[in-house]
Amino acid sequence: MQNTDEIWQTEVNGEIYDATLDQLTQWIAEKSLTETDKVKRGNLRWLEAGKVPHLRSFFQTENLATESNAFEKSVEFTDSKFCTIHSERSSKFFCGTCSHNFCESCPQEKMCPYCGAICEELN
Repeated sequence: MQNTDEIWQTEVNGEIYDATLDQLTQWIAEKSLTETDKVKRGNLRWLEAGKVPHLRSFFQTENLATESNAFEKSVEFTDSKFCTIHSERSSKFFCGTCSHNFCESCPQEKMCPYCGAICEELN
């Protein structure tokens, strides 16, 4: 369960704004926040808003075409045998929340460097 009062940061047109998850979803509905705008939570990396699991469904509601595109991207990451960050390294971990694969050195204590979820070790 995501804390909706937690402060996120978003970068839109070169400006950085603080917002709660509820505010971000409102901005999506108003089309003020797009899938390609960058967001981050706490110390995590900047990520396109459309790739954040908690926000993805709000973009999909706004644009049904995005839903099939997000599914195709998710399948692409799931089938990858290489690290999302280090493309020359084999995958050892998979984040089921944001559908990224990682090598042995990427997740610290199995925490996804993109969304903060716990990664699963691949066989």
